[in-house]
Amino acid sequence: MSSIRTMCPYCISPVDLDPPEILLLPASAPAACGSYAYYCGSCQRVTVAAVSRDAFTLLVSAGVRVEHGDPTPDPPPARPLTVDDLIDFHRLLETPDWFSRLR
Repeated sequence: MSSIRTMCPYCISPVDLDPPEILLLPASAPAACGSYAYYCGSCQRVTVAAVSRDAFTLLVSAGVRVEHGDPTPDPPPARPLTVDDLIDFHRLLETPDWFSRLR
């Protein structure tokens, strides 16, 4: 398996990645090629960056899987939060086992 090296733009440290650690997304517009995302263990940030057509092809040839798929649909709208909801939540937080009582 190929190891892919990139530079984290946040902490300016080299990051060595295996192909499964990279998320490669094709662009929706035909003119652009796509973007890639990875997690930097040094600064613990996720980086998303545009990728050129050549780099996209190189990543695919190194074994990075292209993620196709529909974006997740928006969740159904929830009912509005009321003052009574806030009061109930405040009272819940005052109990010692509040976390286990959350649903």
